[in-house]
Amino acid sequence: MKYLLPLITGIMILYGSFAIAGDSGMTEADKDNLIRQIRAIRNNELIQPAMAAPGLPIKSGSRYTMQLAGIKDELEPGLYKSLVDRPTRQTYFDTEHFRIHFDIAGTHAVPPEDNILEDGVPDYVDSTALILEYVWAFELDTLDFAGILEYGRPVPDGSDGGDSRYDVYLTNFGANGIYGMTYGECEGSDRTCQGYIEIENDFSEPVFIALGYGENPMGAVKVTAAHEFMHAIHYSLDVYEAAGTPRRYWWQEVSSVWMEDVVFDEVNDYLFSIRYFFNYPDLSLESYTQNTSDPARYMHPYASTIWARFLHEKYDRDIIRQIWQRCGEVVGYNVLSATDQILDEHYGSSFEEAFLEFTTWNYFTDNRADTVNRYSESDTWSDTISTMYFTAEVPWDTVDVSFHDENDDIPEPLSSNYLVFDTRFAMPSGGLLCWFNGEATSNPGNAMKLMVAGWDNTNDTVFQVELNPINNDGSFAFQSWKRFDQIVIIPSVFGYFYAIDDRTGYDFSTIYDQYLNDDAPILYELPAVVEVKAGDCAEIEIMAFEPNGDSIAFYTVPPSGSLDGLTITSLSDTSAMLEYCPDYKLIDSTIIIAVYARDDDMNYDTRQISFNVVYFSQSEVQEVTLVGYPNPFSYENNSSITLRYILPDSVETGEVELYIFNASGDLIWDTLYVNDFAPGELFLKWPAVNNSGNQLASGVYIAKLRTGDKSAYAKLAIIR
Repeated sequence: MKYLLPLITGIMILYGSFAIAGDSGMTEADKDNLIRQIRAIRNNELIQPAMAAPGLPIKSGSRYTMQLAGIKDELEPGLYKSLVDRPTRQTYFDTEHFRIHFDIAGTHAVPPEDNILEDGVPDYVDSTALILEYVWAFELDTLDFAGILEYGRPVPDGSDGGDSRYDVYLTNFGANGIYGMTYGECEGSDRTCQGYIEIENDFSEPVFIALGYGENPMGAVKVTAAHEFMHAIHYSLDVYEAAGTPRRYWWQEVSSVWMEDVVFDEVNDYLFSIRYFFNYPDLSLESYTQNTSDPARYMHPYASTIWARFLHEKYDRDIIRQIWQRCGEVVGYNVLSATDQILDEHYGSSFEEAFLEFTTWNYFTDNRADTVNRYSESDTWSDTISTMYFTAEVPWDTVDVSFHDENDDIPEPLSSNYLVFDTRFAMPSGGLLCWFNGEATSNPGNAMKLMVAGWDNTNDTVFQVELNPINNDGSFAFQSWKRFDQIVIIPSVFGYFYAIDDRTGYDFSTIYDQYLNDDAPILYELPAVVEVKAGDCAEIEIMAFEPNGDSIAFYTVPPSGSLDGLTITSLSDTSAMLEYCPDYKLIDSTIIIAVYARDDDMNYDTRQISFNVVYFSQSEVQEVTLVGYPNPFSYENNSSITLRYILPDSVETGEVELYIFNASGDLIWDTLYVNDFAPGELFLKWPAVNNSGNQLASGVYIAKLRTGDKSAYAKLAIIR
């Protein structure tokens, strides 16, 4: 529904404000494992279990230190201090902003060569110093992250490390394949922390040689310095940005890998990890694990840098800084709502709109790359979206694709699938008539979405199929399939609620239809979604182009007259007027109507329109939010559904009305409450019965809360 995004955004902001230190939700076993991993790194021992994919680097050890900072208040102070204590090194080298600590002998010794400047300082240290100063200037000044930091730089550490410069320690991380890591030295309840960085001392381990850094260790130093200094910025904005259950640090890694390529575009280290995005598009953007035996999910936060690259290239480079600034304004995890707010306030877009376009950009890579209008480097990405190919070779061939809970690759929230039809060998002209039926998402705050794209070497097309939000059904026609070499169906799940293995299945079927051909009428663009107020009428003019000059017959499914309030009237040979006037019993329903334009030879085109029937128009609805739990609800385990609603300051005390509708739009329960509380977070109970007191059948129900002229909605599921 149109109201879903403001509802969830408001809840996410509230959730972020409560997700603070001491509320990690980590088990004692999780904490013990984290401590063991950090100790292994500090003792130059292998992290266990070892990475399941041979030769794969751990990348940044900061994922461990960030999680440590998030649970510091749950640890004995002496234990926490021992895990973040600074290493000691034999000497140091000062630059304007950094003190670089290094050894000239022993386990952590840097390469001894001093051939470039012959200044008594190893070349490795001199070069690292130049790189770090460049990173400081670029990230703080050129990208203006200084403007959103309290001190205009990472939190100063006083004289820790010897003076006020930011401290960097060159460390031998051994065979773990760690490039570097950033520690936060956090005290008290402050959500910003001072800290220091460690960088690998020579990049001579086999894993780095395999990545091509044996002859170019400074390339690795460049990406490490850019990456880890971005983590230093994170510590200086909000160390609890990833707080919550489960803890998620994906955005920190996404933006840090993005920073590598922005500061040092020539290195392209991100290419080593992006296959863990493109080969696993069904994993959520928020996907994250500390389990090194699951490399797909472990590497996914680095690989998902594709998301930051999309935001940068679709909108502008500064959007990443703006999102981080908004993240720093709320204690705790609020990156999803922050992204939505920045897109709305500065770019006239939304998180949902951006995410759906993102799913299509990810298809146009490798040999399908469009480096002008989409990713500028995607022609070099040899790891493309994993796909399932179908070739329709004969007329009337029907393809059915079913993905359900037993499939590991159905989409998690904020992920997608790619179903590809290769039409190069499809002999007959015509097109595809398609049906999509998605399962209900496990959390009603999420919803299935469907994008469709067509591609060949000279042109492409992309459009969204609007699905019924009640049952996730939708249909569409793809006319003249021979225009494209491939047609891709992209189902995804969009929303703000994520849990591991929280996946949504679907059915997709298509049939070849010879009448969807080049001679068919072509409907001009129609609105995919129309909001209509109950008791009012929505009028939509329908126009079509007929390539042969024939007259066009317009009709709808369901037929005009069979649905109360639906009429279609011909205006000319190529146009008609569709009018829909729903009554009040359809409030909070979505009515999907298919419009057809057919010529005398039975060739046709079709489009779908979803009418959202509302009590108040969108412009009248304000920031009242509503959510229900448990959801789904079971009579066996619960006696009522708790409805949690939030009233803004603009709402005065008075009556609060609650309505429950079934999936057909019938009002089954309503009641009146007297709200004599101040605006804020409030709760009420619904016993999950109709007005006769009877229990309800399994299905999806819509709750509508109204106070004055303000409304909020929630989708509820009942299972028996």
